Amino acid sequence: MRSALPERIIHLIGTFPRGLNTIILLLVLLGGTFPSYSGGILPSYFAMLLLSATVIQKNLTAFLGGERSAESEHLEPLEEKGGIGVALYLRVSTDRQAEKGFSLQDQEERLTGEAERLGAARIYKIVDAGESGTDFNRKGLNKILELAREGKIQHVLVTSLDRIGRDLIESLHYIRKLRGLGVKIIAAGTEADIATEEGLMNATIQFLSAELENRRRTKSSIAGRIQSFKSKRWSRPVPKGYHRREDSWIEKEPDWNPLVKDVFDSFPRVRSYRAVKDLINKRYRDFLTKPITRHQIKQILHDPTYMGKPQYAGKVTVEDSSLAYVNPETFEKVQELVNRIRRRYSHKKKDALRDLVRKYGLDVLEFIPDIAVLCPDPICEGVMVKNGTVSIGKWTAHNYICKKCGRQRKVPKKCQMGKIQEWASKGGKA
Repeated sequence: MRSALPERIIHLIGTFPRGLNTIILLLVLLGGTFPSYSGGILPSYFAMLLLSATVIQKNLTAFLGGERSAESEHLEPLEEKGGIGVALYLRVSTDRQAEKGFSLQDQEERLTGEAERLGAARIYKIVDAGESGTDFNRKGLNKILELAREGKIQHVLVTSLDRIGRDLIESLHYIRKLRGLGVKIIAAGTEADIATEEGLMNATIQFLSAELENRRRTKSSIAGRIQSFKSKRWSRPVPKGYHRREDSWIEKEPDWNPLVKDVFDSFPRVRSYRAVKDLINKRYRDFLTKPITRHQIKQILHDPTYMGKPQYAGKVTVEDSSLAYVNPETFEKVQELVNRIRRRYSHKKKDALRDLVRKYGLDVLEFIPDIAVLCPDPICEGVMVKNGTVSIGKWTAHNYICKKCGRQRKVPKKCQMGKIQEWASKGGKA
């Protein structure tokens, strides 16, 4: 008799690590049979699918092979005497609310009809309006888990699986948690049963396609903003000393000339952002509506806009001499000084930060100025902020989300880092 699916997959991964890559290659071949509704987008995913194989191979073992939690012990549906309970899960992301066929009303009408056909005695409408599919700390998803634990629902209905999420591993893990509570997810009338080979394959294809489509849209959005910037349409916060014109570009505030020049002239003398901040606030207290901050002084000194060469995400530069407060020579001189100071103190700071993180965990960085978790996407390079916690197998990690592109990043907690370091010190042996 063949063992259950999860055990067979774990055995495959453990005895033949390349086996999972074969599965991904199979998905690529299957992708070639999809209809061309995506306008030729899907074929461009093939290379990305191959790149995703390594990530899936590392995470799927934890996803299927981790220690079972208390909630996964109850595998039988938690039926109530009053009949089955159904949750209708409705989600639209902020960039898709107006799209035909994806509105909350359209989803509700379709799912209500499906619930009536199932003979549902209790219907719960769960809505995540304007929520990203990459965020798995949504109130709606958490509410569904709460209803499942209380035995109030046996089915979750969605119009398509990408309503659950647009992250392959996180989405599969969420379905597994619901299945462990005896709750089925039904998308467009079909159950997403990941306990069968066919069901796992179908769910994987749909979630992976949704994740890759989300990445493509993010890159396309960034490319659009870059092109807009090249056309002199300002799409980021307006720097100090400028204002936005009616044509969406910016121009100088003439009254700021003395202040900005003073900032660039003072820094080479005092060599401290804080000292420049104190000096400017003292000299221009009658001009400033509120005191300028150390961070704002740093922004002024680092921003090439002040020499007439504004940049977008460090990728594209627009030449506009009318924006210049200082000449390029003065600006570059300040940058050389900034880099020398940074190199002088970077080694000491790295050692100090390393010691702090080892002792108190990554959370300590939230209390240190000018330190941030950055988006791993080199095109975006946005700042990431903490967005709850997530469970990956038997591990619990901090979840960070990029404020610019919405991409998420998992960082182990302090206790988990200690276990990982202990495991690594033993040469990777349990």
